[in-house]
Amino acid sequence: MVWKSLLLIACVLCVLQYGLVLIFGTVLSSLVPYYGISESQGDFLYTCVNFGACAMSFIPGIFYDHFGPFISMLTGTCLGVLPLIMQLIWQDTFPSWLGNMNGLMLCYMLFGAASSFFNVIGCLTPLSAFSESSVGKVSAIVQVCLSFGISLQSSAFETIQSFGGDSFNSYLVYVLLFTGASGVFACSVLRSSNRADSKASKASHGIVDDDISAEPVRELASIWSIICSRDFCFMIVLFTTGIGFSFSFLGLEAKIAAAAGADIASLNLMFGPLNAFGRIAVSLPLDSTRHCRFGGPITYIVGALLVFMSGQLCIALPQQLGPTQLQIANALVAIGYGGMLGMVPPALRLLFGTQHLGLLYGILYGIVAIAQPAWSLLESTANTVCSGTACYRQYCAVGAAGIAVTVCLGITLIIVQDSRARPKLLILSAVLEP
Repeated sequence: MVWKSLLLIACVLCVLQYGLVLIFGTVLSSLVPYYGISESQGDFLYTCVNFGACAMSFIPGIFYDHFGPFISMLTGTCLGVLPLIMQLIWQDTFPSWLGNMNGLMLCYMLFGAASSFFNVIGCLTPLSAFSESSVGKVSAIVQVCLSFGISLQSSAFETIQSFGGDSFNSYLVYVLLFTGASGVFACSVLRSSNRADSKASKASHGIVDDDISAEPVRELASIWSIICSRDFCFMIVLFTTGIGFSFSFLGLEAKIAAAAGADIASLNLMFGPLNAFGRIAVSLPLDSTRHCRFGGPITYIVGALLVFMSGQLCIALPQQLGPTQLQIANALVAIGYGGMLGMVPPALRLLFGTQHLGLLYGILYGIVAIAQPAWSLLESTANTVCSGTACYRQYCAVGAAGIAVTVCLGITLIIVQDSRARPKLLILSAVLEP
C-alpha cells in the first residue's frame, strides 16, 4: 500500500535524525571551544544527551502506547526544535540567570529526549504496521538506515566544518532544519495513516485487506509478567552490559583514536557501512529462521555480542595499539554493535507482542542511561597512572568480560527454551502422524 511506503520513508527520516545523537561524541571536539567550556564539561554534556535519549525514553514509550505515533511525533518535533532555537538565539552565551553550563545541560538533555521520540517512532511503528511474518525484513530497512545515519550525520558535520567560518553555528542551523523537516513530514504521514488504521480495524472485524496477513492470536500479558519473565531479564542484562558499554565506548572512541594515531573521520566513515552490515545480517534472515531450532532473535543477539567482544579484545590484549589494529577493532565493534541494536526491536515484537512495545523499549533504553555513565566512570578511574592506548586496556577488558557473562546467559536461555519447546513439537508430530 502507498501509505505504508510513505510510512517507511517517514520512519527512515526519524532514525536518520537520531544519528545526530549518535555522533555527539564527535561533535564535542567543536562544541567545547565554541562555548569555551572544559573537556570534562563537554563529557558531561555528552552524558546529558544520553540521559535525555535513554533515561527519558520511557516517556515517548508511554506516549507511543497510549496516544499513538502521531501525537508522539508532534511532541518530539516540538521538543527537538526548541533547544536548537535557544542555542541559535543566544549563540555562544546564555542569559545570566540561566548560566552557560546550565543552559547547555538543559538544551542537550531536551534534544536527547526529543531524539528518543524520533528513535522510538522510527523503530517501532513499522513493526506494528506490518505483519509479524515481515518483522525481520521491515526492521532491516529501518535499522540499515539508522546505521547509515551515523555516517550521514558525521559526513554532514565534516562538510560544514570544511567550509570554515562559524562552522558550529552553521551546524546548529543544519540540525534545526533536519529535525524540523523530518518531524513535520513524519507528522503529516502519521496523521494521514489514521484512515488506513481505521481500515485495518474494520478488517479485524471481518473485512479482510489483502495487504494484511493473518496474525497468530496472542494472549495479552500484563506489563509486570513481561518484566519478570526470563526473556526480559536477559534483555535487561544485555542493555546493562553490551549496549550500555557500547554507548560508553562510542563516546571514547575519538580519544582512543587520538592515542593510537588513527584518523577518527576514517573510523566513522567505515563504521556506518559495517554497522549496517551487522543490522542486515541479523534482521534479514530472521523471518526465515525464527521458527527453526536455535533460529530465534536471542541467537542473533548472542552472535552479535561475540563479534562486539572480539573488537574489545583487539584493544585490550595488545600492549600498544596501532592504527591498523584499531581499524580492525572498529570494524568488529561496528558489526557487533549493529547486530545488537538491530535485533532489539524485532526481538521485543516477537517475544512480547505490541501491547506494551513502546514502554518496554523505553525501560530498556532507560537502563542505558545508568549503565553508560557507570562504564565511563570505570574508564576515568582506570586512567590514573597510564599513557597512550594503555589507558583503555583495562576498560575494554572489563567490558569484554561483562559481555562474556551476557553471552553465557543468552546461551543458557536458548537451551532452556529449546528444551521446553521440543516436547511440544514431539507431541504435535505424534498427533499429526497418520
